[in-house]
Amino acid sequence: YDFSYAINAHQNAIWAMIKLSNNNIVTGSLDKHIKVFDLIGGNIKPIIVFKGHKGNIFCLGEIKPGIIASGSEDRTIKLWDLNTKRCINTFEDPNESKINSMCILNDSGTLATGGDDNLIKIWDIFSDYLPVYLQGHECTIWNIISINNDNTIIASGSSDNTIKIWDLTKM
Repeated sequence: YDFSYAINAHQNAIWAMIKLSNNNIVTGSLDKHIKVFDLIGGNIKPIIVFKGHKGNIFCLGEIKPGIIASGSEDRTIKLWDLNTKRCINTFEDPNESKINSMCILNDSGTLATGGDDNLIKIWDIFSDYLPVYLQGHECTIWNIISINNDNTIIASGSSDNTIKIWDLTKM
């Protein structure tokens, strides 16, 4: 395979990257910025740049077409509207934990996050409810993924050297 080209996308390490449903690429960096690229269209400059986090960006997710979420070292989740190019909401972690990982569970705004408080939090970001906590890890949670088609079973990876499997129908 041949290397095509490189893009100098950020001023610091790119820690998070996702492909959107419209094939755009979103990157989050230790420079605290989120950038959206239309690489299919050949653009090497970002088509959108989001600024607003006060800490490094560790994770990204697409809630639904046009809405993305970002998690940061600044202990917040931010929702970004790709159409208006604005932050539409900010959620602070109740335990003041860094948001290291994120898994979008459905397009109605349910997501799971993991952080340095050893807890998984299940958020309903389009409501005023506090997140539901899942306890079981003994150290920082670095990764969360959905492992079934209806996103009711997730797996989390932690510095405690374990993968834990969670059934969200039973919490």
